[in-house]
Amino acid sequence: MFYTGGLPYNFARNPYYRSSYSYAATYTIQGYVPPGYNALRTTLLQKERAHFERLLKPIKDFWLENGVSIIFDGWSNPQRRALINIMAVSNGGLVFIKAIDGSGEFKDKHYIAKVLKDAIKGSGHEKVVQVITDNASVMKSVGAFIEVADTRFASVVVMLKRLKLIKRCLQAMAISDQWASYREDDVGNAQKVKDMILSDLWWDTVDYILEFTTPIYDMLRVADIDKHCLHLVYEMWDSMIEKVKVAIYRHEGFEDDEYSSFWGMVYYSIEWLLEDPKCISPHRDHEISMERSKCLDRYFEDENDLREVKVEFATFSRWRFPSPDALTDRWALQPLVWWQYHGSSFLTLQTLVLKLLGQPYSSSCAKRN
Repeated sequence: MFYTGGLPYNFARNPYYRSSYSYAATYTIQGYVPPGYNALRTTLLQKERAHFERLLKPIKDFWLENGVSIIFDGWSNPQRRALINIMAVSNGGLVFIKAIDGSGEFKDKHYIAKVLKDAIKGSGHEKVVQVITDNASVMKSVGAFIEVADTRFASVVVMLKRLKLIKRCLQAMAISDQWASYREDDVGNAQKVKDMILSDLWWDTVDYILEFTTPIYDMLRVADIDKHCLHLVYEMWDSMIEKVKVAIYRHEGFEDDEYSSFWGMVYYSIEWLLEDPKCISPHRDHEISMERSKCLDRYFEDENDLREVKVEFATFSRWRFPSPDALTDRWALQPLVWWQYHGSSFLTLQTLVLKLLGQPYSSSCAKRN
């Protein structure tokens, strides 16, 4: 069990595990016959699957009203087999759908599209809000999803944090006798590295970089979860960008109302808009409006529902609420809570919004499983 079944060694410390062997060695269970090969692979397996389906039913029933996201990610197991994990994530929790052994398959866009369609069909196409994949080229070539941006890892920030943590060790290394012998391999680079490690100015620059990038890094870490937090993005962004501004202005010695060119590059600003006449603020962006219309046209197949949601959206955009609390609560409540409490005035739009805000936006759950 431990060497071929993959059980962790800590399991041997479990008192129930140990007592089961003692009981089996001491007592005879009258009439007990261990399950045979055929029963294990047929009837007992079917019963076990049915048992798990009953456990998952409350979660899957949740999908119709609140929507579900299909998470799709490829990986290689210890035997170097190419596997594809397919998960379903919603407010109700994470459900493993299946793992596909892609060994020997030519994983082109046609193969990937078929796998995705099967996963959507198996979960119920009317329940699926979105599909999240990685940014592999074959995923992009499928052509069914919106590509927001190329993936960017924070490895540079992580490395700088690590360098700062071991600063004293690095400096001791650079002045050691062993470093002097290493210099013979590449004198120029070795001296450059030594000068940087021993430079207070260089370490001050590292501190400054970490000071204004840490809030960004922390927000990315919070967002990289398998729970729904799309409705928290704006609040997290506001908090993050304010911390970045404080770090930059403190370093540059500026007052809050003064202009910082570096801050202007980091943050969405009027100066950024004026750099290019094609840049306009989001609420006047034609492309955003067109994409929203395309989304609504595809989602609402019934013309009456489509017309209703357009009217509701126009009313919502003008902040025409029957309750005065709805206007003040937009600053006090999280968006998901606001729509649950005040959204009944825009019933069709509320249904769509709650499905959207209830979804994750990371494939991390597939990677961790």
